[in-house]
Formats: sequence, structure tokens, C-alpha cells
Amino acid sequence: MAGRRLPRRSIAARQALRRRRALHLRIDRERERALLGAFFDALATPGAAPDYPIVNIHGVGGVGKSTLVRWAWDEFQARQAADAMLLVPLDIDSDKAASMRVVEFFWFMRMQIYHQLRESLLAFDYVYVKYLEKTHQRIPLDEGPLQQFFARLAARDSRLSGVLGGVGSLVQSTPLGAALNAALSYVRDSARERRLMRELGIDLAEIDDWSAGEIEQLLPQLLAEDLGRLLIERERPLVLVVDGYERLSARAEQAFVESFAASLLLEPSFAQRAGMILLGREAVDWSAHDDPADAQQWNRDLIRDLPLRGFSETWADAYLTRAEAFFRDAGDAALAQQVRRHAGRIKRACCERDATGRTYHPFYLDICLTMIEDHGASFDPARHLGETPRELMHRFFKYMDEEELTLHLVLSLAVHFDWPLVHALGARGVVRAWTQTAFLRYVARHSYIRECADRGLYGFSRLMQAALASRMRTLDAARKDALRQAAWPAFTALFRDMLDKALRAEDRGAAEIWLDRAGHMLMQAARTELVPADEAYETFCALADMCRALLARACIGWHRAWSGLLRARLGAEHPCTRHSLAAWADSLADLIEEGRRILRGDR
Repeated sequence: MAGRRLPRRSIAARQALRRRRALHLRIDRERERALLGAFFDALATPGAAPDYPIVNIHGVGGVGKSTLVRWAWDEFQARQAADAMLLVPLDIDSDKAASMRVVEFFWFMRMQIYHQLRESLLAFDYVYVKYLEKTHQRIPLDEGPLQQFFARLAARDSRLSGVLGGVGSLVQSTPLGAALNAALSYVRDSARERRLMRELGIDLAEIDDWSAGEIEQLLPQLLAEDLGRLLIERERPLVLVVDGYERLSARAEQAFVESFAASLLLEPSFAQRAGMILLGREAVDWSAHDDPADAQQWNRDLIRDLPLRGFSETWADAYLTRAEAFFRDAGDAALAQQVRRHAGRIKRACCERDATGRTYHPFYLDICLTMIEDHGASFDPARHLGETPRELMHRFFKYMDEEELTLHLVLSLAVHFDWPLVHALGARGVVRAWTQTAFLRYVARHSYIRECADRGLYGFSRLMQAALASRMRTLDAARKDALRQAAWPAFTALFRDMLDKALRAEDRGAAEIWLDRAGHMLMQAARTELVPADEAYETFCALADMCRALLARACIGWHRAWSGLLRARLGAEHPCTRHSLAAWADSLADLIEEGRRILRGDR
């Protein structure tokens, strides 16, 4: 009957329905899933190796690259033992990651490997410490791999039992040289490391005579060789998944390809235990790294190219047919009828064109289904969908509940969010007060909210984040001013308070987390024009100054990232841009001085 409303469902029921819908509507990608499945199976099979050791999945943001890998990995785990293989995610699609120096990048990789494989890589860990010593940097004994390294060293040598303090900091009364001398002996006693050093023709005792630049060149190869031998020992293959590959700097990419990937993937015994998946917007081109003396070429012989695009029209039709069947089977015949009746209008709203013709992005198709669910019998495609993806997103936000839209916009500023953040924003009156249960329901209700690698921390999918940023930029002046007056002081006060709390507790890890979250929020505020870029940067500087002594290394990366953003928005000669470059240089000087203080034994 015209005008009859669909039965109301509880929030919990709608959440459960959308979770089932996301699983049920996985469609297409059979070829891509089969290729990834064969890749995983070959690595997991003793004595076998994949046809190509690297898979490069590329396509526009939000097309489902990460989802495809998770899907194929879930299917692999369903048919293999739970510990058959390790998957190490390396997400470098962030402002800070884009500014990482070569050594920073490989230490970041080492940390992610440690999170999945809690084993020592003695040679790499020792040489990394020597690099920090050589460059007068603080040695982060509170970070997992080094904490484990020195804890085992202390257990081995009672004279050095004071190397680790109660919070994992170096006890200043213990001479660093004594600890490193004992560490050298510890590494040399490992049969695996002795073989590695012999094959590389390196005497670790001579590392002191190396320059920082020479050690930097060694570290990527050493990480690959040390890791490869450990995987053989443990008989466990590993897949490294690099998300946001295009963010790598030219120098980091050269080290990654020519030293790390070449050492790990071109050695036949390692190639049976290690593989890589590279995710990015564009296809990788490693031709510049080909060795003229080697008949093998990276792109031709070693990289499986796997472009990912939106659905073809045939697959878009199949997706909607499956959606119709799903709603009918779930007892929602009226929703199923809406999908069938308006399939043509749904496709029109989602249609884009690329070099191959029409394409239909799964993200937009999912938004259309959400609109149908939300509006029920009152759903009108002409009013709710529009004619293009841009119009679709405009109307999606236009008809969203006002409180819900405000929460979306505020959380998109935060970039990453969790329950404590939402609770704090509610206490400050930026959004309505939420219970933790209500927040978790909110997260579960939206398929475009994804849990990050850190459990309990969430973010919007890339396409939704971009759509919210566009929405923020186009808000009318009054709405934007109201949002700025509410959100801006609340965010800055919150991050300042949390940083201050971490610093007073001398909790370096918490301080770095809050500085990172502040940096992401402030950059997003500048990009969305909520506040001028120079004001956002000045606010960041005030926060960075609070922890300048403790987080010198973290400040280097952030000042470098800000210099790029300010140069693009304000110009190279703008005073704020020049200040960011000077702050970058100052933070490098701070790091050197911090290292010197540690070497002197100053408290």
C-alpha cells in the first residue's frame, strides 16, 4: 500500500542486519581472491613458492583493496591452521608516515614484525642501537624489540641487570658502552647471527668505525637477511602488506626495493618463506631499480599486477540482485521490493567512468542500500539519491539526522577516534553525551567505520573521510563557525590536557600517541579550512613544545610533514612555512643533544 511505513527495527537488529549484509554482499573479485588465495597457499606449502613473490593491488581510494586482502586472508585461515602463516600489516598511509626517514621506516617495519612475531632479530637490533648511538639519539628501551633484547641480555649477565629500569628506561648509572659490549658478545654467541655475519662479510666489532650513512645503508639488508633466517628456523612463512605504498619517499623506496626486497625475495630459500602485497592508488614501477647485469626485471618477472576497479555493470546488477534476495531472506520483503524497483536509479547514482568504461563503486552502492534502509517506504530515489556519486553523498548528509551528522563531522576531524575521545567531547558539549554502549552501536551501525590496527580505535573509510572533508569545506559560514567555536577549543584543550597528563607521569608512549592524534586532527582542520593553516600549525607548535625534550624524534617527523602542507597552502616564503622548516632543523638539534646527554650520563 502506498505510504505504508516499513516495520521499525531496533538499533541492535539493524546493526546485526548490516553486518550480515556486508558479508552476504561480498561479490565479484573471484579472480583476485583466487590469485591471492593461490599466493597464500604457495607460501604456506613447504618447498613451494608463489609464481610472483610480490602482488601489487592498485586502484582508486576506497575501492576495496584492504577489504580484498582481509577477505582472501579470512578464506585462507578458514582452510589452514591458525598459525600456518603470519600476516604483517604495514600501514604508511598517513601524514607522519610520509615524512619518515629511511631508518625510521625500517624501525617502524621492525616494530610491526615484532607485534606479530615476538622474536629477537639480534643482529638488526644491535646495529640499530649502534646507529642511534652514532647519531646521538635516545635508545628507546621501552619499545618492544629492544626491551626484549636488553632484558635477555640482563638475564644473561647479572652485572648488567640494571640496564632496564622499572619503566624500560636506561639506568643512567649503567655505562652505555658496557651494555653495548655485552650486547656484542650476546649477538656473536647466536649461531644464526654468526652465519649471517660470515655470509655478509661483516665484523660487528668494526661497526664503531662505520659512519652513520654506512650503517643506514646496511640496516635494510640486515633486517631482510635476519628475518629470512628466522623464518626458516621457525618454519613459518610471512606476508608483509604495505598499505599506502605511494607514500614512501624516494630514498625510502630505493632502500626498500634494492636492499630489503632484493635480499628477502631474491634469495631462493627466503622466497619460499616470504612474500609482499603492496597496496596503492597507482601501479608500482620498479624498473628504475632493475639490475642491468641480471636478466630478471622487477615488474616483468617478480610483481603480479592486480588492478582493482569498481564493479562492471554486470556485477553491479548481480550485487543488487543479491541485496534484494538478502533482504527478502531476512524478512524485509518491502526493502527487497525497493531495491528491485529502483535498481536502475541506484546504478545511475553510483556510475562513474574510467578508461575501461562505466564502473560502479561498492562504497556508493552500499550508501544507496543504507538510504533505502533508513527511509523505508518513504524512500524516493529522485529526492534521496540524485544522479551522480557527488549528488548521492550530498543527499546522504543532507537527510542524515542532525546530531549524527555533527558527530560524523567532528570525528572526521579527529581522523582516529575511540570511546574516551567521544566521551570527552560529550563532556565538553561538542556532541551530545554518549554512553559507551551507544558509541559501540554507532560504530557497528555504519559499514564505512573501520577498526584500526589498535583495537578500540576507529576511523572512517577513505572515501567517507574524503566525503566528510568535502562536506566540511562546503558548510555555510554560520554552520562552520558554530562547529569551529565548539570543536576547535575542545579538541585543543583535550589534547593539551592528555599530553600534560602523560608528561607528568613520564609516560613517553602515551605522550607520543596524543601528539600523533593532535597532529592528525590539526592537519585535518587545516585541510578542511575549519581554521587557517597557520593557526593550526601554531597550535601544533604549542603542543610540540610541551614535549620537545621527551619526543624529539616524533617532533622531527611532524615538523617535516607540516612544512610540506604549509608550503603547498601558503607558499615557500610564507613566515609560517619558514618557521616550520626552522622548527624541523631545531628538532634535529634537540635529538642530537638528547643523545649526548644520555652518553654523558646526565640525568
